[in-house]
Amino acid sequence: MEQEDVAEKVTADKLKDIKIHKLFLKNKLNLPDYVKFGFEIEALIDYKKLDKIIDQYNEENRFCNPNFSAADETTILFEENEYGGLDWSVGAEIITPILSDSEATWQDIVTACDYLKDNAECTENCSIHTNIGAEALGSNYKNWYNFCKIVAAIEPEIYRYLARGKSIRSCAINGGFRSSYAMPVAENIMRGLSKSDNVNDINVLLNNCGFNGTFQQRKDKSISLKALYEDDDNMIAPEKLDIPTEGQRIEFRMANGTFNPEEIQNDLYVIIKIIELARNLTPEKDMIVDRLLRRDLPENYNDTLDISYVLDVANLLFDSKNDKLHFLNRTKRRPEIDNTFSGKDEVLHLLKQGNMILELVPEFASDREVVLEAVKHGGAQLKYASEDLKNDREIVTIAISNYGRALEYAGEDLKNDRELVLLAVQNGLSLKGVNEKFKSDREVVLEAVKSNGMAVTFADKKFFDDKEIMFEVVKSVPSLIKEASDTIKDDEKIILRAVKNDARILKYASERIISDKKIMLEAVKRNALALGWASAELKADREFVLKAVKADGRAIICVSESENFASDREIVLEAAKTYPRAILFASSELSEDKEFCAEVERVQKKERSKRERGLIEH
Repeated sequence: MEQEDVAEKVTADKLKDIKIHKLFLKNKLNLPDYVKFGFEIEALIDYKKLDKIIDQYNEENRFCNPNFSAADETTILFEENEYGGLDWSVGAEIITPILSDSEATWQDIVTACDYLKDNAECTENCSIHTNIGAEALGSNYKNWYNFCKIVAAIEPEIYRYLARGKSIRSCAINGGFRSSYAMPVAENIMRGLSKSDNVNDINVLLNNCGFNGTFQQRKDKSISLKALYEDDDNMIAPEKLDIPTEGQRIEFRMANGTFNPEEIQNDLYVIIKIIELARNLTPEKDMIVDRLLRRDLPENYNDTLDISYVLDVANLLFDSKNDKLHFLNRTKRRPEIDNTFSGKDEVLHLLKQGNMILELVPEFASDREVVLEAVKHGGAQLKYASEDLKNDREIVTIAISNYGRALEYAGEDLKNDRELVLLAVQNGLSLKGVNEKFKSDREVVLEAVKSNGMAVTFADKKFFDDKEIMFEVVKSVPSLIKEASDTIKDDEKIILRAVKNDARILKYASERIISDKKIMLEAVKRNALALGWASAELKADREFVLKAVKADGRAIICVSESENFASDREIVLEAAKTYPRAILFASSELSEDKEFCAEVERVQKKERSKRERGLIEH
């Protein structure tokens, strides 16, 4: 994952006697902003200890992201010993929330892996699933077509690479103990691609390739796409969704299990390379993909793979020579990995590349130049510095500027330095690790919640009744309104700010708020779904409902059929002016009325014309 290497094509004649640098965990991968991800880390746990482990794991606030969760009764995967353990064992998993690429994220992954190493076992039937937000490919049909095509073209190599140099689990490629647990999809995709040329519809493409519908529901394939237009077990028509891929995910299921954070990180890195290739497939690389598609797939992906194809895949995905060599090492096991450090210059070079290695070179823990370089790229590396350097104000300041929670590793005098505490809590969740006296310091808490509303959960409980602080809290974590006092739940300004991000918070609002026409109409303007949380009296008030759909046509999604508003021509027409899909939420009586549908089209055409002439806002 070296970022400095210039792209260099690796050929078979260059492989002899090549050595690769060790793959180190990085402080962060510097992924594009459009990438969101998450992991499901499978493990085998003694069921007699499971409840205790879960409670300890979830209640100790071990993480920067408090939404990390251990397996519980809803996430236990299999009963008894289906992960290959003894009768006392149960398959479980740690499920991460939606993550973004940051030092805090990777520190959480390290913590989760350390926890599993101490409390669980990773057997040959365990896997790790990497989930990528489908927004990474967006609503661009070409991106999805390229993605399907690339997956089909390089599937054998990806299986082998994600097996990390070991044999691919039989349950992944042969059916095994779960019957088609993560079976290959290349042949299905190739058949689907042949039926999808020039279709230009993501849903049709994914159905053709076998990713949607009941096929998907079994989650039995190596790459599982949560059906883009799926609602429970029913397919939703594409036109009902404004952004087809928003909130959906692409799940890579074929990797062997691991508790090693650098392997989890590298899984993600390689998968993102596939996503990036799909988004930026050049004609030259498309020719290589076509060549790979024309080959005969191996009968068994554990068989020796043709080196020419492996080289093609390495050169397709990576620019860095070291990345390419690691890929070849995992799939062909040819180059030798060099695990030695040649001296201070190499250590400094690796640190400058963002590698999290200070822990591995304790002989440099007192070397100020090395430690300074380490904390410049990863503040958490302060943990491995000498005690003297943990009391070095410059080093500590740089460390907490990158990773606020690094203050936990500083010397006692610096931990009590209010200026450094205020700097640390600019990363809001760092409030968790500061000395208790600062958790009651209003200025410190306010600074923290401005960065991340979740920080209030680490502060003195009195701040749940502080209007200024709670206003900042609900900007990023509106659901925390449920923990607030009744005074806060009756505060119009705070409630309306929270509604903007999540209309569901209205279920915690006071009865006065949800019954007030003026407030609720303003709520609908900020979030159309607020109508669904209005009081029963307001939802039954035709005049109010009409004003709501005029304010935002999407409010019709929440219109009560029991009040016959879905059959009200005026309400549906008003909604259609600003929400083109309003007709889909009308009663069957109206939606099947050709004359009414024609009227809706006329109204919408008129509105589009106004927008084009700039007479109304978009």
